[in-house]
Amino acid sequence: MDQLKILKILERTRLLRPPRRLLATFGDTEIRYYLLSDVEDLADRCRIREGKILAHKPKILTLDALQKRFSGFGSDAREYVNWILEAYHDVLRVLEYNFKNQMETTKVLRQDPKILAEKIQKDLDGKQTSQAAVLLCPDAGWQLALMKFVIDEIRRSYPTQLREMEERDLFNPQVREEKTRRQEIEGLFKAASQDRFVIKTLGEKLNRYGLFQEYEDRFFSLLS
Repeated sequence: MDQLKILKILERTRLLRPPRRLLATFGDTEIRYYLLSDVEDLADRCRIREGKILAHKPKILTLDALQKRFSGFGSDAREYVNWILEAYHDVLRVLEYNFKNQMETTKVLRQDPKILAEKIQKDLDGKQTSQAAVLLCPDAGWQLALMKFVIDEIRRSYPTQLREMEERDLFNPQVREEKTRRQEIEGLFKAASQDRFVIKTLGEKLNRYGLFQEYEDRFFSLLS
């Protein structure tokens, strides 16, 4: 892909209305988009592409995930994908993001793209639609414009997502497993205080997890 061609497409791409919320950290996100372009050689014509991007919840990156991030962006999108991955590796190096484009309608209207974009924005604002975006872009480079929009949403959401994952120890499986085991032990202690038949199970779990010595006093107090 010609680097100059890519830069020219991006220079002519404008995000007029961004989504109001960040990408979800622990769930999927759906973003509706309105992509407006001039129609080449036809004055006062606008091509409007309407659809939605499905952003699956981010996962910790696996080695074979890089080439599978984008689907549904058209047959010509592959040449853009490699450039996107190289240019924006800084936000793609830790978390695995996957996006699916579902194009719903494409039509040509006798209207100026900028005027139509203003009408769409007012309508979305009036309905208080939070997860919708309006973009202007060159007609021939709509795939790149849409993928760049997705990357910008990652960059906007990334710090919050990273912090929330770190708070849940998702980058440290051992710490997460330790917390899970201790939560299980606490639950068994509570159950054993009400049902003596659970004491045996509790003792077996403490020995299996290597925690018996730490909880020894609490355990024997249940037997008294």
